[in-house]
Amino acid sequence: MSRNWYLLLLQMLHFVDNALALPRDHPNSDRLLKIRPVLDHFVDRFSEVYVPGKEIALDESLDLSKRCVVFRQYILGKRALYGIKMYMLFESSTGCVYNFRVYTGKDSTIDPPGCLPIFGVSEKIVWKLGRRLFNKGHHLYVDNFYTGVQLLKELFRVDTVACGTIRANRKGYPREPVCKTLERGQCSALRID
Repeated sequence: MSRNWYLLLLQMLHFVDNALALPRDHPNSDRLLKIRPVLDHFVDRFSEVYVPGKEIALDESLDLSKRCVVFRQYILGKRALYGIKMYMLFESSTGCVYNFRVYTGKDSTIDPPGCLPIFGVSEKIVWKLGRRLFNKGHHLYVDNFYTGVQLLKELFRVDTVACGTIRANRKGYPREPVCKTLERGQCSALRID
């Protein structure tokens, strides 16, 4: 296939009808509308084909992108400094992705079914990505962005044990275990019932 023919095919490749798109200033507009069917297809196929082991993890990933998109992120400390941020749920031992969500900006709404109304954005991300694995006895490992007392209680209620680091100033944490000064190699644990 010649380069020009490939580029022409690439220009004509569409997955949705452009007439269905809402205006960009509309509150319910989707920035990923043109590729949403492809993303949804991959997420559905991941969950149909692959069954993760007991231990799963959730973290954000930054995929290198130099394209000029509104939701391109800069995150210091990541291998690619600029790119498209994705939240990914994957198996801890193999790293195989089970579910993911592309971050399209702070104005995008996320409202998964069964989620408590008091949950913030980070808790809703955990709920949306992990809800297919609830009530199956999985162990979820997260970092301090996602760890909240109310979320951990709700995950335990749906038979999903969660473990993660914490932010000392996060709302709802008891002060005693958080304020301990620890030496290198020591840890402090708290079990919430």
